[in-house]
Amino acid sequence: MTYYDELGIAHDASPEEIRKAFRGVTKLLHPDLQPDGVLRHLAEAQMKRLNEVVETLCHEDRRQAYDSALQAA
Repeated sequence: MTYYDELGIAHDASPEEIRKAFRGVTKLLHPDLQPDGVLRHLAEAQMKRLNEVVETLCHEDRRQAYDSALQAA
């Protein structure tokens, strides 16, 4: 699964589209919405991952490196 798949976006998505998809996913997975401690912990880990995904895809140099690695695989 790629970063694009995780957010449900196209490979040519704009930074605005990326952020919009991120907001949608965070509404579902935000740790504060999880009543159970175990689920909250898992949601925190997933949020850290999603933050990394957005940071990578919204910065042109990081995104180019990520896309290159995808193509090489």
